[in-house]
Amino acid sequence: KFATDGYLLREATSSSSSSSSSLKTGESQSLLRQYGVLVLDEAHERSIETDVLLGLAKRADASKLKVIVMSATLEAKKFEAFFSSTKTVETVHVPGRTHPVDTFYCVQPQDDFVDAAVTAVKQLLRDPSADGDVLVFMPGQDDILAFKASFSSDDTKKMPLLDEREDHDHGDGNKRNEKRRRQREADSEDSDDSDDSVVVLPLYAALPRDEQRKVFATTPPTKTSAKKKRKVVVATTIAETSVTI
Repeated sequence: KFATDGYLLREATSSSSSSSSSLKTGESQSLLRQYGVLVLDEAHERSIETDVLLGLAKRADASKLKVIVMSATLEAKKFEAFFSSTKTVETVHVPGRTHPVDTFYCVQPQDDFVDAAVTAVKQLLRDPSADGDVLVFMPGQDDILAFKASFSSDDTKKMPLLDEREDHDHGDGNKRNEKRRRQREADSEDSDDSDDSVVVLPLYAALPRDEQRKVFATTPPTKTSAKKKRKVVVATTIAETSVTI
């Protein structure tokens, strides 16, 4: 299962029957008992959620839970010292790779980042020199579902390209959220994007595992050619780490 650290921590703590603000050793062990392996990536970021999970993992039964802590910039000695009192610790170094990256910016501030992201993706898909699939990061599940609904709507398909666009919508956030809610309600769960050459796939922690795995599947060919459909994966930060794993 792919999950953010916050989602996993909520799952772990919600399974506890303790109402105390602190956890006893036996209780902390039981929180992760359903898993045999726990992989914590980007551990160097030291978020509160990851730090709490590291503490729970340290106190879990070492014979039943294997903990893998990953990071490109981890201070390994500190983590070895942290876990060595309760577990056997091994360090594995994997050579990294870098890839060329081109960075583009909006020519002006955007009032609605979901709307702007939809426009940017459609601009990229129209570029004949660009190929392959697209990965879009969104803060949360609601934004992902709003992106998917907006991408399929007729209004966004008629929008000009991002670098030519003038943003005249300066309404408040409540109006935008209400617009997104109506778009999500109108977007049925089984409907595919109306553009036959593109399929939009959400990816977030609360998504069922079978739905998560769709982002890795090979897409079918389009109706008009043998060329495969392009994927637009709209994800939370679990795609930043879990997809790599």
